[in-house]
Amino acid sequence: AHPGSVPCRNPPLTMPSQPPPQNVLVDAHGVSRADFPRPTFPLHLRLANSVGALLDRSPWQPLALTTESLMEAARKRTGLDDWGEGDFREGLEVLLRSAREDTTLHFVGRLSLREMVLRCLCQRLQLVAQARALPEALEQPVRAPVFILGLPRTGTTFLQRAMSAAPDAMSMPLWLLLHPFPCPTAQEWRAGGGARLRRTERLLRLSPTRHSGLDLRHEVRADLPEECSSVMAATFLSRVFWDGWETPGHIDWVMQQDLTPAYRW
Repeated sequence: AHPGSVPCRNPPLTMPSQPPPQNVLVDAHGVSRADFPRPTFPLHLRLANSVGALLDRSPWQPLALTTESLMEAARKRTGLDDWGEGDFREGLEVLLRSAREDTTLHFVGRLSLREMVLRCLCQRLQLVAQARALPEALEQPVRAPVFILGLPRTGTTFLQRAMSAAPDAMSMPLWLLLHPFPCPTAQEWRAGGGARLRRTERLLRLSPTRHSGLDLRHEVRADLPEECSSVMAATFLSRVFWDGWETPGHIDWVMQQDLTPAYRW
């Protein structure tokens, strides 16, 4: 759990006077992305996008967003090849197709999406391997779990972070959600995440979503608890991809699916 105060830096929003454009998701207050200012990216991201624009004009395409290339990269990174039960490929293919056809991602956007998908695939391989090696772990009861349900922008994150500050509560900080394997040692817990925390902080500094206005609506920090959508990302039945990369074809598909496999995962 994250000790200390619960941050809340979100500025007050003016309620929109006009309805949002068609096919734009809105929250419980009728606020959509169109109500936030356009992002201003720092110099290092603008330079990376300039280099990427030059690469896009060349025959060499280093950031192929294809199912097979990403699955092969995950196999090489982990040395594992057992994907477990459940069909995640359809969601992955819908996501990548939406990223290619429904939106215009700049170079850093494609790079960050590719790394996010690759991390999800690696986590899937690693979790399946852990479950095969320690099947008894899945039989352990979870004592008194707490579920927080609510519409966006209604205070669910604030409540989650307040409750996780209790000394007898446990939540999953972002550094653990992004880097869960191998299981953290007691020393890592005492160090607040240690190397995994620092790795997550570097990812956040380089992430274009950090500068896209997302932090105004939902503060993201490496040491703060995060939502289950990050865990569900490995099933590709999660809105986390829409939040970061605006993939309308994928979020439309997710909203029509049975999410039981994602919660079971």
